[in-house]
Amino acid sequence: MINFRHIHGSPIILCIFLVVSLLTRFNISFSIIYPIFVSYCCLFLILILYNNGKVYISNNYILFINLLAFSYLALVITFYGLTGISDLNLPHSWDKLSTYALMSLLLVHIVILMTPLKETLNALIIVKYVSYSLIVESFLFYVLPQSVNFLSSDAVSGYRFSGLFLNSYIKAGVFLVAGYVIQFQLARVVSKKRFLLTFILYLIAILATKDRTTILSFILINIFLVYRSTLSVSPFKFKLRKRLFALFFILVTVSVPLYLWTAVLQKNVNALSFESSIHRVLINMRAYEVFESVLPFGSGPGSQVRLIYDDAIPTNILDVEMPVKNDRLENEFNRKKDIFYREIGSSKKISTHNTYVDFLIPMGFFGLFIVISIFWGQLKCFARLLFVKKNYIVFNEALILSSFILFSFSSVLNILWVFMLIYRSNSIFEFNKTRGLNVSSV
Repeated sequence: MINFRHIHGSPIILCIFLVVSLLTRFNISFSIIYPIFVSYCCLFLILILYNNGKVYISNNYILFINLLAFSYLALVITFYGLTGISDLNLPHSWDKLSTYALMSLLLVHIVILMTPLKETLNALIIVKYVSYSLIVESFLFYVLPQSVNFLSSDAVSGYRFSGLFLNSYIKAGVFLVAGYVIQFQLARVVSKKRFLLTFILYLIAILATKDRTTILSFILINIFLVYRSTLSVSPFKFKLRKRLFALFFILVTVSVPLYLWTAVLQKNVNALSFESSIHRVLINMRAYEVFESVLPFGSGPGSQVRLIYDDAIPTNILDVEMPVKNDRLENEFNRKKDIFYREIGSSKKISTHNTYVDFLIPMGFFGLFIVISIFWGQLKCFARLLFVKKNYIVFNEALILSSFILFSFSSVLNILWVFMLIYRSNSIFEFNKTRGLNVSSV
């Protein structure tokens, strides 16, 4: 249960996010969250310093990166503000409001990294309860008619399941996969029946989002969890035979690509078709062109959604050929390519659908340094999941590893702090398990 004596730091961040997300249902702009974040984060940090509180920080390197990124943005925006100099000659370069928004999110990361462990535990419990709420809401989503379905996203997003307190199906997906691993990580014992029931309930809710990146992330998480259950040290109460894991792995790795490929060849218009995937590939190709053009310092936060279709940066996207030799797929690729090229020069804004790109274009080489750091963290999780026998944070590391899929095909910069919270919480479980303690004793 939540200990209300320890509600500050990460839990307050979560509550602010949920309340503001709910308010967007009443046509209130989500952008009001950024000054609220700044105000609360500054207050939290001042109180920490004033009380001389000793805070255990599990990874000083990650804290250093966030402090460095905050300082980098502050210095560049101050320099451009004082001098009015910009050698980019590009529109939308270093927009002040967008820069302040990203700086507020970096402050959130810093607060999460400095939140004491007891408050961090409360934040995890809140995420777990939010995911439970999403599961219940997903059943309502399935039965309510689309015309009165207040649990879905807008028409542009295809009326996908987003839940009451969230304003995006992608955010709903992130909270579902996070809640999935957290409720296992917090549990003392996980039986085979509980694992199977939990898997089914979360799968039903995740399928309601119709978001391929969330579905694939969920599959990857479970592949590693089932793999770990075959080892001598299982994260569950039960152990599976390696033959069962091999069967599960083959079933997933064969059936999912086969279904997706069939959807492309038959041109089925559904949540798992590749039509939008081709568009995302083109966006990422264009994003690389923009990234090259704004080196070395980047073009500032927000520019990644404004410069994709801007003709100030030339494009050779029509010269790109489809690497797969399939007539239907190649024709579809060329058709999408022509449509994409005709939109170059418009004032259209579009998400990059790639969290890595959300760092590369705004911050140039420094953004590349951040992306490499994220890759390194994901690779370490991969190695630990495969080779570390006594791994007490299996569930959290499965989520962090699966974030490679989410970051590659979705823009989750606004809720990157959820993954920061998961990473921060690793110290709770490693600290307790190595000492034979319960989570409640933190």
